[in-house]
Order: sequence, then structure tokens, then C-alpha cells
Amino acid sequence: MGMPVISTNWSGVAAFLHEGVGYPIRVDGIVEAGDNGANSFEWFKHQRWAQPSKEHLKFLMRHVVQNSGR
Repeated sequence: MGMPVISTNWSGVAAFLHEGVGYPIRVDGIVEAGDNGANSFEWFKHQRWAQPSKEHLKFLMRHVVQNSGR
């Protein structure tokens, strides 16, 4: 569709999203899901999720905007 894809470089998406086709966000670490206080969901307890790099996400978003060809 001609739209850039930015996604966390983790789990199933990493099988097909790479720098040749999109913008994978680096992972800073792995965190336990549902361990964020009032916003936690019981069914996610003890699952582990990737913590995407906020700095890398900012970099990728700027890159996409600056190189959009507009």
C-alpha cells in the first residue's frame, strides 16, 4: 500500500518484518505483561512481552517523516 510499517522486532512479526521491508523497533528488554498497576489485565499475568525502545521508535518516526518523498 506504500505505507511504512513500524513494529516491535519481537515474536511472530519478526519472521517477516525486517529492515528490507519495514522498520523494526529495537527491543530494550523483556517485561512481565500485566504488571503495570491499574491498567493490568489478569489474563496477561505471567506472560512476557518485549519492551520496545522509545528512543529508537522516535528515531524511526522522524526518519519516516523526513524521507516520505513529499
